[in-house]
Amino acid sequence: MLRLVALMLALCAGGAQAAAVDAPFLWKVQGPKAVHYLMGSVHLLPASAYPLPPALDAAYAQTRALVLETDPGSLETPQMQTQMLQAGLSAGGLGKEIDAALYARVREQAQKSELPTSACDRFKAWLCGLTLTLVEFQRSGMNPELGLDLHFHHRAQADGRAVSWLETPESQLAVFAGMTAAMSAEFLASSLDDLSEPGWRPESMVDMWRDNDTAKLGGLIDDTRKEFPDTYARLLGDRNRAWVDTLVEKLNGATPQLVVVGAGHLVGKGSVVELLKARGFAAEAMAAP
Repeated sequence: MLRLVALMLALCAGGAQAAAVDAPFLWKVQGPKAVHYLMGSVHLLPASAYPLPPALDAAYAQTRALVLETDPGSLETPQMQTQMLQAGLSAGGLGKEIDAALYARVREQAQKSELPTSACDRFKAWLCGLTLTLVEFQRSGMNPELGLDLHFHHRAQADGRAVSWLETPESQLAVFAGMTAAMSAEFLASSLDDLSEPGWRPESMVDMWRDNDTAKLGGLIDDTRKEFPDTYARLLGDRNRAWVDTLVEKLNGATPQLVVVGAGHLVGKGSVVELLKARGFAAEAMAAP
């Protein structure tokens, strides 16, 4: 599925080299009363990714309110973590939800990730796919506590800025928890395909972000849309359209907004950027592709 799991979790940055582009995945949006910014989120980062490219900090400084995908504070609560685990537990066990060949691949990947081979046995397929991918990102030094969402959320809280979000944590969880059994198994299989692809490593995603390679990321997403239209619609397309109605209202206001969402939502056909342009907004990329 062309790294769809990775696109949902993060566009990850690794290594110690400086950013190649001053304004990666950043767009300026001219509203009728104010200038706003859209920023492609990197949900997991290593400490070496800081300080951020200067234009990202400048976009924050030039705005007065923050818009995120969802409330990160709620996501971190024990109640929400418990709710996610309960939604992802399989009554009959993973082995009864997927075929034997896919189950064998799960156990093989768990062993490669230095987990017990039974690590996913109690999970539904979608939670297993997320877990195995997240483990590999974290084994490579990626930390969700250092992601752009939390970084700017913490800054906004310290500065007393208004923070809002485009969907509730419950609706974000439902994107995965509401998958059909077939879609959930497809999601898991694609996760394993990505993890086993020769030469793939979480750090390789950094090149797209640092180099502002919106064309490459957009191509990956468009390929996914064509190959797996239902899964694409559930994870990206439908949410993009739902978000735009809320964003139009905010971007029509007089308060400059910094909108930070997953980078995968901002590129490709049907992206938030494309949909906003269709609604009459001028969205200008701050760095050349």
